[in-house]
Amino acid sequence: MKRRKFIQVTSATALGTLIIPHWLQPVIARSSSPREILNDRIIVLINLGGGNDGLNTVIPFTNPEYYNLRPSIAISANSALPINSDLGLHPAMQPVMSLWDAGEMAILQNVGYPQQDLSHFRSTDIWRSASDADELFNTGWIARFLESEFPDFATNPPDDPMALQQASSNLLLLTADDGVTGVIVDDPASFAALVGATYDNDTTYAPPETAGGDELTYVRQIDSLSFAYADVIQQAAEAGTNTVEYPNTGLGSQLSIIAQLLSGGMYSPFFLTHQYGYDTHADQPGVHNNLLNEFAGAVAAFYADLNQLGLADRVMTVSTSEFGRRPFENGSTGTDHGAGAPHFFFGPGVSPGIYGSLPDLVNFDENENLVFEYDFRQVYSTLLANWFGAAEDTVTNVLSGEFQPLNVIQSPSNYGDANLDGSVNVLDIVLAVNFILGNETPSTAQFQNTDMNQDGELNILDIVLIVDQILGGISRRRTTYSQSHIQVQQNSIVIPAKAGIGGVQLELSGDFQLEKGTLPTGWEWHYNDRTILIFSRNAAEMTKDIQINYSGNISLKNALIADWRGEAHYPVVNGVPGRITLYPVYPNPFNPSARIKFYLTKSEKVNIAVYSLQGRRIDKVVNNQRLKAGYHEINWKPAGISSGTYFLKLSAGETFLTQKLKYIK
Repeated sequence: MKRRKFIQVTSATALGTLIIPHWLQPVIARSSSPREILNDRIIVLINLGGGNDGLNTVIPFTNPEYYNLRPSIAISANSALPINSDLGLHPAMQPVMSLWDAGEMAILQNVGYPQQDLSHFRSTDIWRSASDADELFNTGWIARFLESEFPDFATNPPDDPMALQQASSNLLLLTADDGVTGVIVDDPASFAALVGATYDNDTTYAPPETAGGDELTYVRQIDSLSFAYADVIQQAAEAGTNTVEYPNTGLGSQLSIIAQLLSGGMYSPFFLTHQYGYDTHADQPGVHNNLLNEFAGAVAAFYADLNQLGLADRVMTVSTSEFGRRPFENGSTGTDHGAGAPHFFFGPGVSPGIYGSLPDLVNFDENENLVFEYDFRQVYSTLLANWFGAAEDTVTNVLSGEFQPLNVIQSPSNYGDANLDGSVNVLDIVLAVNFILGNETPSTAQFQNTDMNQDGELNILDIVLIVDQILGGISRRRTTYSQSHIQVQQNSIVIPAKAGIGGVQLELSGDFQLEKGTLPTGWEWHYNDRTILIFSRNAAEMTKDIQINYSGNISLKNALIADWRGEAHYPVVNGVPGRITLYPVYPNPFNPSARIKFYLTKSEKVNIAVYSLQGRRIDKVVNNQRLKAGYHEINWKPAGISSGTYFLKLSAGETFLTQKLKYIK
C-alpha cells in the first residue's frame, strides 16, 4: 500500500489510528520492557475537556461568599456530599463516595499555572506539553518521559504500545523528538479489522537505496508495526474481561476497554481518556450535573472492576482539565473561563485526603480569577517520581524545571531500602529501628525509603510494612484488627493477645527502669529511655499477652498499634482512649432519641451533624463549639424526619469520624 493511501485510510476512520515513529529501522525486540522498568504500574488520565468548574465540583458549602458569587447556580449545602466540615462534592459525584470512604481518593485543590491562558486550545497545549504560558513546545510531557526512559523506542519498539489514547486525535501528548510514542484506538476489534485489511506481507525483495526505497522501508515498518500492535491489542481484548457493568457512556466505554485490555495481559504505562462538554457558559446546572455523574459513575465502575480483577493496586487514575471557571456566575446561568481548580487522584496507591487550602473567594488574581496554589506540573512530577519512581534529574529534564512532587501518592521504588543497598531485608529492619529510637540519623534518601506510608514520620507502622514487603505481602491477608486495651499496672504494662496486631509502639515518661518481660514466640522488643518497639520479623501471630516489667514510676504518654496492613490504631489505656473516639450510638436503631457519646483527648472545636444517605444535612447537633478534654454525652432527639438510615459525622481538629444511625418511627 502506498504511503498516501495509508494516511488517507487511517485518517478517515474514527475507530482506530496507529501512530508510529518515523524511523526507518526494522522491528527488533527489547531487552528490558516498560513493564519491568516502570514497576508494572499504570497511569490513566481522564481529561475533562472544556474547563471543569471546580467550585461546583468541590463545594465550599460553609463559605457565604460562594453563595453570594453564585446566587443561581450554587449547590446548596444540604445537597453537597460532605467530605469534611467545609467542603462537599457535587451530589452527582455520589458514585465515587465509595472510593472516598475506602481511602482510595485524593483531591488536590487550586491547581493552575502562572499567567493563566484562557484559550481552550492554547491552555490545552500548555497542559499537554507542560510548558510555561509563554513557551511553545512541539512535544508532550508523556512522550518526553517515555523517550527519556526508552531512548531507542523508535529503532527498538516494545512488544506492547507504550501509550493508548481514546476519544481524541490530538497527538501532542504522544509526540516525542524522534517520533510518536503510542496508539490511538477507540475500538480494538475495528482497529484490527482496519489493519488486517491493509496489511501487505510481501517483503521478499530489498528496497533500492534511493529516496523511493527509503519511503518503501518506512511504509513496511508502519505496516509491520501496525499489524503487530493490532494483534497485541486484539489478543488482549479477546483474552480480557469485565466483571461489572459500566455506565452506557463514552467515558464508561473507554474505561471498560482499558480494564479489559489490562485483564487480557497487555501492558501500557499510559492510558489517555477524554470526556468533553465542560465549557459550561450557559445552563450549567443540568449539564454539569450530567457530566459529573458520567465521570463519577465511570470511575466507580472502573475501580470496582479492577478490584475484582486483582489489578487495582497497579492503576493510578488522575483528572486533568485545561482550566477552571470564574468564581462568579455569568448572566446565562453559567460560568466563563477561569483559572485554578481541583483535580482528583483515584486508586489504592493514593494517600487519601484533601490537599491544599480552601479556595479564596475574596482575593482574586488580576483577571478576577481564583488564585492557583499548585502548579499543574507538580501533578506530573508526582506521577513520574512517586508512582513510576523516575529519577529526580529525569523528572526535571522532562518538565524543563523543578516542580516539587506532592505526597498525594506513594513512591514505588526503594520502599523499605533503609540502608540504600538496592535490596530490602533484615538489615533494613534493624536500621529502621535505630532511626525510630534515635540511635542513628537518616539521610534524606534513607528517611524517604523508610517512610513506607509516606506520612512524614518513622514509627512502628513503617516497621510492619517493611516486614510485610520482605515476606511478599502475606501478612496483609491476616485477620483484621479490632480495638484492644492496654493495662498499665504496678510494675508491668500488659497488652492482651489480639488477632490482627502487627506491631506496637509505646511512648513513656517518668523515672523508671525497664526489666525483663514476656513476649509471644517470634516477637522481639527494642527500646531506649522513652520508646518501646515490639514486632515480629517473620510476622508471627500474637499468641499470648505481651508483658513489659518495670520498676519505679512510669506513665504511658502514647500507644500506637499497627495492624498487618500498617494501619494505625490507638488502643484504650486503662479505660481511657488514646485518641478522639466516637462511641456507638445507643440505642441503634432508636426512637425517639439517641445518646451520642464521644471522648476528646484535648480541648477542641467540635462539629456534629446528621446527614441523609444522599448527603443532605438533617440536623446540626453541635455547631463549632469548643469542648474540654474528656467524655461528652449528648441526647439527640430528631424532629420531622422519616424512618430510615442516616450518617452521624463528628469533626474535631483534624479528626473526622462517621457512624450509621437507623431511626424507626
